[in-house]
Amino acid sequence: MKEIVNWLNSHANPKNVEGMARFGINPKDTLGISLYDLRPFAKKIPKNHRLALELWKTGIHEARLLAPMIDISKEAAEELKKSSNKTSRWIARDALRELKSDAVQKRIRLLR
Repeated sequence: MKEIVNWLNSHANPKNVEGMARFGINPKDTLGISLYDLRPFAKKIPKNHRLALELWKTGIHEARLLAPMIDISKEAAEELKKSSNKTSRWIARDALRELKSDAVQKRIRLLR
C-alpha cells in the first residue's frame, strides 16, 4: 500500500485541487490527480479487497477513488451482508443483485 500512496503523492497537482474545489470537492486531503491518470494506474494493481479498505482508510480523496476500482465487489458486499446493521445488510443484498446484472457486468468488462 505504501507504494500506491507514494505514487499518488508523486502525482499530486495543486493546480487541479483549486479547480476541483470549484466543483464542490473538498480540497482537504485532495491531491488533484485526474481520473484519466488514476484509471490506468488502477489497472496495474491486482484486485484486492483488503488493500481497497486500507486505501479508503487513508482519507486521501484519490485513494478513495482508487479503492473501488481495485476492490472485489462481491467481497465488499459479503462483508456488508454479515453486518449487525439492518440497513447495511439491505444495501448489500441490493448491491449483489445489481452487480450480477448483465448491464453492470458489461460495464465492468469495458473498464478492464
